[in-house]
Amino acid sequence: MQIEKSLAPIKPLLDTWGGLDGDKISWHPEQYVDFTSLSTSEVNSWYSDTVTRTLESFSNFVRVWEVSFGTDYSRENEAKPMLLKWEIGTSYEDYIKKIIGEIQSYSAPIYSLGMKVDLFVYVRTSESPSHPIQGWIRHFGEFKIWGGPEVGQEPGIFFEIGATLFHRSYFRYGDNSELYSLNSHLLTDALHQWERHFGSLCREGG
Repeated sequence: MQIEKSLAPIKPLLDTWGGLDGDKISWHPEQYVDFTSLSTSEVNSWYSDTVTRTLESFSNFVRVWEVSFGTDYSRENEAKPMLLKWEIGTSYEDYIKKIIGEIQSYSAPIYSLGMKVDLFVYVRTSESPSHPIQGWIRHFGEFKIWGGPEVGQEPGIFFEIGATLFHRSYFRYGDNSELYSLNSHLLTDALHQWERHFGSLCREGG
């Protein structure tokens, strides 16, 4: 199913899950890459490939709205940090192409990259307080990626979200089973796709 990426974020009610008022949970694959022998273009190609495969894996669950990346502080005279934001009403596909192009053409080896994402999930809203609707919600998920000659052989690729929406219940808010049943498979399906690209995932928190 093709997910509409152009819709504006909705404001969720935090009735049975509390938003970010609770634990966070993250997943990451174990990766081993010998960055010490890679050129700038090879390091940045690893980043562009990692971003591309990650966004393909999560295409039915997340939408990027802000990307930031840069090189190690010792090289910042070679290339300044980048910040790329997507605006509602502009082409999402063009935005993703711009991200990949800027990563590949960056003039120094990238050291870290962050992606803030919207989640396409079921929540209740003030307009629909009794019946969950599916839409994009902001400020509840992000990816963190790092790796480069200074890191050595163990890059990091992390996906982090607020955990409470994906719990059956939370002690401060009670029964969240309805939203859990609607959303848990969306998260699980995306993680399974990511796992196919990068191997088994480790989980932290939540």
